[in-house]
Formats: sequence, C-alpha cells, structure tokens
Amino acid sequence: MKKFLLRLSVIWEAIHGFVFGILATILIILCSIGIVHNLLKINELSGKYTGPYKTLVKIAETTLLNVYEQGSGAETVLIMSGYGVQSPVLFYKDLATKLNNAGYRVIIVESLGYGFSTSAKDERTNAKIVTEMHTALVEKGIVGPYILMPHSISNVYAIKFFNKYPDEVSKIVSIDGILPNMLNESAYERDLSDQRVNTVLTSIAGITGFERIMSYTNPEKFYINYMKDNPVYTMDDIILYRAQIAVNYLNNSMVKEQNKLIDNLKEYKDYKYPEYLQVVQIITSETEEKYKDKVANEGYTNDYVYYAEKMMTNSSLQRIEKVKGEHMLPITNPSKIVEAMNEEFKTF
Repeated sequence: MKKFLLRLSVIWEAIHGFVFGILATILIILCSIGIVHNLLKINELSGKYTGPYKTLVKIAETTLLNVYEQGSGAETVLIMSGYGVQSPVLFYKDLATKLNNAGYRVIIVESLGYGFSTSAKDERTNAKIVTEMHTALVEKGIVGPYILMPHSISNVYAIKFFNKYPDEVSKIVSIDGILPNMLNESAYERDLSDQRVNTVLTSIAGITGFERIMSYTNPEKFYINYMKDNPVYTMDDIILYRAQIAVNYLNNSMVKEQNKLIDNLKEYKDYKYPEYLQVVQIITSETEEKYKDKVANEGYTNDYVYYAEKMMTNSSLQRIEKVKGEHMLPITNPSKIVEAMNEEFKTF
C-alpha cells in the first residue's frame, strides 16, 4: 500500500510539474505578446503619419480633433461615427466616396478617442461631444447647413447637435440610430447596463494586444474582409486601419462614453422630431429582427420600429426606410444607404 501511495505521489508531482510548466509557458507567451504590443503601440501613438486622412484641429490647449473632408457638392453630409469604431475616416471611407459620387460634400469629425484625435479627459456628455465637434468645424472654416448622418450611438449626438445648432441642420439621415425613447423599456436599460460592464471588462484585455492579433486571425471581426474586396481601399489603408485598431480598441475615452450612455439617452427619452425637420431613419433587417426577437423572448414590450415611428411627427417629411442588411451597413453595403436617402429626398 505504501509503495502504491508513493508511486501515486510521484505521478501527481509529475503531473503537477507538467501542468505548472504549461501554465508558466502560456503566461510568459502572453506577457511577451503584451510587451511587444505595447511597445508597438507607443511607436504607433507617436507616429508621424501625414497622409490625407489626418488634419488635426486644435479646439483647446491640448485637445485636437481630426477633421476629414472629401469632395464638394451643393449639400454637405456630416457622417457621425458609431460606437467604438477605431478609425471612422477609414471605416466610413466607402460611404463617403459613394456620397461624394452622388454629388455631396462629405465631412467626418473623429470624436476624442477615435481615429487620430486626442483622448478625452472629461465625461462624454451629449453637450461635450457636440460642442467639441462644432468647435472643430468652426475652427476649420466649415459651415452648414449639414445633413447629419449618425450611425448607431451617434443618433443621440445628432439630436443634440440639431437642438443646439438648429439653423445649421437641414436634414437627419440616421442609420440604425440609437433611439432614446427605448429607455421606456426597462429591459432595454438593463441591456445597456450589461453592455457597460462587458465593455469595461473587454477594454482591460486590450493591454494584451489580442485585438491586434485578431485583426489578422479573424479580420471579419473588424470588417477588414470588406476592405480587401473593395477597390476603394488600398493596402496602405488596411495597414493603417490595423494600426488604429491596435491603438484605439475600446480605449479609455470609449469606456467613458459607454459609462455616460444611459444618462445621454435620458436627456432625450421623450424626444420627438419637430414637424418641420426632414428625417430619414434607415433601419436594417438585422436590427429590426434583433428587436423583434427581444419582444418574443427577452421581455420587451415593443420593438425598434415601434419606437422609431414614435419619434416622428410629420409623415410628409419624416420617413422610415427599411433596408436588407447588417447593422454595419456603412461598410458592408453603403450603396443602399445612398440609394435609400436619395429615394426619400425625392418625395420631400
């Protein structure tokens, strides 16, 4: 019996040592990857990129916003980025190009923490974000009126922009825009709270450099596959986009923005568009089905389309345009956005 126990002890020690060795090796590899990632990140942050995508505008002593302009046209479209897009100028490049080809001048202002802009020091309130954006436009000498084109989260910023600078907005064309009145669904606020926690946890993992690796091993996660298949994007664009992913993935500014989201939505919880404002709400099939499923299975009372309709006050000037496609339609099929908005504009 003693021999058996002794043999068992030896085997256990061997297994224990083997497992410990594997775990130690994995830890060393992860630490090495993290060190290399952060060394590269320091180099990328201090990079001297001076290409056409970067025009920094000073709006405060140490605060710079990147303002991108493309083409000319009788009307100016101001594209407002969705949440967490590491490089709005590159992510929305194809959409900007198609809008420009359709006769529109296009502007993209990268908010603090996005793209080439500096990081945010303050809370990301609606007022802060919109005032910073407007200041950058004024400093750059760009004037409205604008067709605001918010994607996802930035719809609440578009509403704030319109209410703060009403004479500078001619139309709003939202793309799966976040709807403040959905906070009337208690389940929706619960989902946003869960999302906030997940964002914080995921952002911590950013120091390991996993997002840099993912941009190569799983490029679909960042829609790089669409860039590769699209002649609008060059190989240099993709290299720069990957660098922006590594630098900006769920950075501290974006975490601050997520932390303030519920408060920002509450500011316009009961908001309706004024009767005179021209509005097109583009709703993708992915988003429509997502919230129908939440009504069926997750305790929601009403779906996304219901709340989109509730925001409208004049059916002659305010329309919903349903489009087959993904929430990330601006990069997966931007032609549908341009077609939908132009089709609705003809009827105004």
